[in-house]
Amino acid sequence: MKQLLAITDPGCAASTRYRVMQFENSFRHRGVRMQAVPCPREDQEVARLLETVRQADVVVIQRFLPRAALLRQIRKHARRLVYDFDDAVIYHESTHQKPALRLRRWWRFRRLMLCCDAVTAGNPYLADLAGIHADRPRVFTVPTVVDVEKYDREPAPPASPLALGWIGGRWTMPYLEQLRGLLEQLSAKHPGLMVKIIADQSPDLGTVPTSLVQWSEPTEVRDLKTLGAGLAPLPDDAWTRGKCGLRLLQYLAAGIPAVAAPVGTQAEIIRHGGVLPAASDKEWQAAIHKLLTDKPAATDLVKRGKEIVREHYSLATWSPRLFEIWCP
Repeated sequence: MKQLLAITDPGCAASTRYRVMQFENSFRHRGVRMQAVPCPREDQEVARLLETVRQADVVVIQRFLPRAALLRQIRKHARRLVYDFDDAVIYHESTHQKPALRLRRWWRFRRLMLCCDAVTAGNPYLADLAGIHADRPRVFTVPTVVDVEKYDREPAPPASPLALGWIGGRWTMPYLEQLRGLLEQLSAKHPGLMVKIIADQSPDLGTVPTSLVQWSEPTEVRDLKTLGAGLAPLPDDAWTRGKCGLRLLQYLAAGIPAVAAPVGTQAEIIRHGGVLPAASDKEWQAAIHKLLTDKPAATDLVKRGKEIVREHYSLATWSPRLFEIWCP
């Protein structure tokens, strides 16, 4: 059996889970055993990593950008080297500052693009960033996907039609907080409206009633299915255009009607239909109001949303393609 080693960023567990480990069973059935290890911090860890690299048939660097010296050693010993990423890693995150170019990260990114045998990027914007430095035949767009069958297997508990919802980590919570003013207005118009947060902490939404559900991998699908509608806000900037739409895909797979900003992969999903777009406060208010008051429209969105995920963003659809790219 062949060996695939994924070197991952320990600070990005969701990327590791969705871009690497959820393909483990599929790869095993095709004769490849997958192992994931965090990027090394100490010299001793580097030595152990390089020994594992020597034994692997394929090495995938997932999202993190190694220093030049480490990259040279990995490249020297790797039979096939792939880079996979689902964020605009050369820019500052835009949650707290302008997404300026990070020169050190850009240099590391450029070196990786020049020496990898293949690059898998989470959306066309990221593929274009890679294509500046890598030959385009080595760059492939592979979207972040979800296991549709897992969502279908989970029974749907009673959902509250007035429970708007959001799932994510604290680092993206400022995007949700930017909706505070319009959510306060909507909650005044719709008595009983609340926002359910599936995360590790609550956002500051002012006077809007909120409920925090601690995120847990075993319960996230069940928790998602209790929502009446999903929110996926994003500003439009150099960082967020690299976002790969996981939050929105989770809503659609769970059968939740959603409103989303047309940015990054979310814009692609919106173009397929099945999601209400919103780029301004006025559009956000109108779209949320529609989901709260027009049940037939919400039902149609749910049906189309599930079709979109199954056709374009499912684990079953993309597993064979990713295997062809990583393990030709």
